[in-house]
Amino acid sequence: SGPATNSPAPASATNPLSKPASLRQIHIVMGYIPNVQFAAYYMAVDKGYYKAAGLDVNFDYAAVNDALALTAQGKYDFAIASGDEVLVARDKGVPVAYVMAQYQRYPIAVFSKVGRNITKPADLVGKKVGLPGKYGSTYIALKAILYANHIAEKDVNVMEIGYTQAQSVATGQVDAALGYAMNEPIALQQQGVKLNVIQASDQYNLASVGIVTAQKMLDSDSATVQAFVSASLRGLADVNKDSDAAFAVVGKYVKEATDPTNAALLKVSLDATIKFQIPAAGNQLGQADPNVWAATKKFLADSGSISPSADVTKAYTNQFIATFPTR
Repeated sequence: SGPATNSPAPASATNPLSKPASLRQIHIVMGYIPNVQFAAYYMAVDKGYYKAAGLDVNFDYAAVNDALALTAQGKYDFAIASGDEVLVARDKGVPVAYVMAQYQRYPIAVFSKVGRNITKPADLVGKKVGLPGKYGSTYIALKAILYANHIAEKDVNVMEIGYTQAQSVATGQVDAALGYAMNEPIALQQQGVKLNVIQASDQYNLASVGIVTAQKMLDSDSATVQAFVSASLRGLADVNKDSDAAFAVVGKYVKEATDPTNAALLKVSLDATIKFQIPAAGNQLGQADPNVWAATKKFLADSGSISPSADVTKAYTNQFIATFPTR
C-alpha cells in the first residue's frame, strides 16, 4: 500500500470539520502502481478531506483481474474501475455498482506516426494495429471504434504486442497502436515524435473510470459511501482547478514525479488526465452520464459481451454526487 495516512489539514473555511474521534478504515483497490491518474484521491488524503469525513483511506495497489469480485465480497470497500468492466462483472453475477465518475471520456487513443497517414478509423483497414492483447480497455476501445464505424475486426491486422505500444509505433513494428491517451502518445510526443491521434471517445464514448463498491455496501452503509464520494469529489475538484498544486501532492505518492528526468512528462500526463475529468456542459462533476451508460450497454450487448436484457440503470447511481456543487 502507498502512504495513506498523512496528517489532516488544520480546520479552516475549506476544511471545517474537526477530526472525528475514531476513523473508519477504508481500503480501495487501485491500478498496480501509484500513478498520476490517481491524483484526485491523493489530494483528498493530503488535504484531510477523508479524515474530516471520518475515513482513514488505504490505497491497495494490486494487478488483480478479480478486483471487482473481491470488492463485491467485501475484501475491498471500493475499487477504481471503468463502466464497461462494471457491466461485464454484473452480467456474470458480481454485485457491484458505480458510484462516482472520475473520467467523463474513455481515455484510450489510437496513435500513429504522421507518415502513416492514419487520421480516421477507416484508415486502419489493412494496417498493423498493436495493443497489449485481446483484453482490457485498449481492446474494448478498439472494438468500440470499429463498431461505431462499421469496420469488421478481421479487416484490421490486430497484433498483440504486450506493453510495447510506444516503441512499436516509434520503430515501425506496427502502423498504429492503442494506449492510454495520457501515457504512450504523450511520451512519444515529448520525445519529438509527430503523431496522429484518434481519441476513442470521439468515435464512441464508453462509461469510463470511476469509483465502484459492492451492492451490499450501497444497501447497508450508504453513509460511508456518501462520505467517501464527497471527499473524493473535493479532491477531484481541486485537481481540476490547480494542476500545479496537484502535481506537488502526486510527488508524495509517485516517486518518479520527483525525479527531474521524469517530472516534465508526468506533469504533461497529469494535465492530459484532467481533460478527461472535466464534465460536459450541463453535467455535474462526478456524474455518470445516462446516455453514455446506455451506449456502453448497447455496444457490449451487440458485441456479445453482456446479455441484451442487462438493466444498465442498476449498474450506476448519481445519488452520492447530488449534494456536491457543480464545478
